[in-house]
Parts: sequence; structure tokens; C-alpha cells
Amino acid sequence: MDNLAYRFPNSFWAAPNDFFTAGPLVNLGADFGVMPSVFEPGGIVQHEFFVAGTPVVAFKTGGLKDSVFEFKWDANEGNGFTFEAFNHGDFMYAMERAIGTFHNHEKYKVLRENARRSTMDGATVTREWLKEFYRLRGKVFIDNEIVVKEMQKINGDWDFTKYNDSYIDEYVYRDFLSTTGSSESIEENKQYPSLSDLLKLGAQDGLVATTFKMELGSK
Repeated sequence: MDNLAYRFPNSFWAAPNDFFTAGPLVNLGADFGVMPSVFEPGGIVQHEFFVAGTPVVAFKTGGLKDSVFEFKWDANEGNGFTFEAFNHGDFMYAMERAIGTFHNHEKYKVLRENARRSTMDGATVTREWLKEFYRLRGKVFIDNEIVVKEMQKINGDWDFTKYNDSYIDEYVYRDFLSTTGSSESIEENKQYPSLSDLLKLGAQDGLVATTFKMELGSK
């Protein structure tokens, strides 16, 4: 990049070192982010452009093809421009479409707004990577946020901030008492039975078993 800037001072400018000190400002000031990478496992830079509302021109590979979508003039959908063949001609054609859209102020405004709205939350990305790691190890990923929502559907008073072993025991035991119609109170018996003890006593209620399994899965 420095070499190109030196050879073509009137048509090319680059300050790659500034990317690490003023990256967000560079992204915000750019008309387009260009990512002609031959391979991108996930891709982070396109999301940095999207945060700034800057559309991206990218080769359809890896994570880029999952996050950069061709802008459609008729439907006003898409957050950038893509090319499928990794060659000069296909890349230039994508750049020409981008420049053509840039010269139409109304369409370019829509394109930038689309890019801004396509910003992906870091938590979403992390969750998807976790699922993949679990799959590779032959495990099932349990999303704690989903567990919390489902538990609160079962019992609106359930509070995940109080989650601990003794709380589980008390919570399951309360369900057991209510299911069996027992008059025994929690205060009378502080030694809560284990899940296996409850099952031996005949606590076959689906709510009790489901509740315990969900709590155990969220640990």
C-alpha cells in the first residue's frame, strides 16, 4: 500500500498504520470497505465497517458470504456488493456496481443504512462459535439465555441470580411438595432430598423432572 501511494500520489492514498490508532474514524469516513480476500474463516473487519454504516465490497468466501449481501436496487435490500469468481474482471464489475450506486445519492443513503442495521452483535457471533466447538466435540451446546427464559415461563418467580446447589434442592423440593399435596413445610425439613430420592418417593411429575434437568443443564 505504501508502494502504491508512492507510485501514484494523485490517485492512491493509504495510511495502514493509522488503522490501528484511528480505525473507527477511518471506517466511518470510507465510502466503501473493500475485502477481496481469497479466504476469510469468519471475518471481523466487515462488521467493523457495518458499525460505521459503511457498505462492503467482498469476495464470496467464508464468513464474508454469510454477512455481505448484494445490494438490490429494486428491493432496496443488501449491505454491499459481492463477486463470485476470484479474478480481476469479476472484482472490477463489483466495484463498478458500487461506484454506480454511490453516484445515486438516494440509493447510496439506503445502502449505508442497510449496512448499519446489519451489524451483528458480538454475543451472537460468540454463541454460534460455541455451538460449533461443542458440535466438534460431540456435545450439545446449552444456551443459558434460553434456559433462563424457559425457566421463567415455568415459574415467573425463578431468579437465575440465586442459582446454586442449595437453591436447586429447595426449588425442586417445593415442586415435589406441591405435586404430592404434602402438608410438610420447607421450614420443617432443611435437609432437602436429592432428585433420585424424590423419584424413589414417586415424584413422577413432569414439571419437577423437567425443571431439575433444565437447571442442571444451565450450570
